[in-house]
Amino acid sequence: MNRLFLGCMICTILTSSCTKLIKNEDALIENETQSNTANVQLDRFASKGICISTISELQGLWVGSFNANSEYLTKKIVDKGKTAWHTEQKITIVIDSIQGSKINGYSIIAGNTKKLIGSLQEDANTFVLQLTEVGRDFDKGIFTLTIAKSDSLLQGNWTAGNTIDIPMRNCRFTKKSFSYSPEISFVQIKDIKEDNTIKSTVSYPSEYDEWYGAVESNYDIVYKVNPSSTLLSETDVEGLTKSELMLLRNTIFARHGYAFKKRPLRIYYEKQPWYVPVSSNPKAGLTTIEQQNIALIVRYENNFGQYDAEYGR
Repeated sequence: MNRLFLGCMICTILTSSCTKLIKNEDALIENETQSNTANVQLDRFASKGICISTISELQGLWVGSFNANSEYLTKKIVDKGKTAWHTEQKITIVIDSIQGSKINGYSIIAGNTKKLIGSLQEDANTFVLQLTEVGRDFDKGIFTLTIAKSDSLLQGNWTAGNTIDIPMRNCRFTKKSFSYSPEISFVQIKDIKEDNTIKSTVSYPSEYDEWYGAVESNYDIVYKVNPSSTLLSETDVEGLTKSELMLLRNTIFARHGYAFKKRPLRIYYEKQPWYVPVSSNPKAGLTTIEQQNIALIVRYENNFGQYDAEYGR
């Protein structure tokens, strides 16, 4: 009995000490449901995830879409490398604790983490969560979300607290769990590219052109080489283009659940069915093999012109 009590105490302490860099302890990776169009009505047609019936089951990772309302689909927007301007985006909400009616947690989107505080209301059939993003970010807002008991879909809306380009979004979440695995392989997906209609409404940094080109090229090296499980040699990377090197390096961060800030990279890595954005720190949890491979790849990226001439490419 004493051992059981001690074990429970340890688990409680570990759970309460979780930060935005933790990977959920329930080692389960589920397939992502398809993104929904921005003007979809809130419904129950999403693929079923983990059904929720008690308050305690609300705690954990919720992953889903963060979609602009239809009236903002053609709005001209300037991408400053931080604003979540595009109409569909994967977002994670983490509910750390629920004490009475008070909720604490954080949101992760496009490499940005915002603290959440909020309230919970419950009746015989539903849970209603109101979650407010707090901090200095100008683009913070309020989530109003509902889930029917014994259902798996948490849905509602987000409203900006200040005047920004896209002040309202629809949100749909299913509960997920995440566990890092260096052995996860990338699924080959065809025709990865930005929607040209959406792309035409956005002014973005000039360096995005190179990244969009890399994403649309969809190089085979990403599917053939795993720099999280295999220590690379110079022979493995010396013949690669700069774009291939960039995409290969970032597969490491994708496996760790890094929430990419740059739109082209989000388009590319969010296509993977196992990808769950859980971290805003790209250096969190990197293994020795990964650190060594990153150093090697970066060296070739930084000196690409030199190696390009040396190897006759």
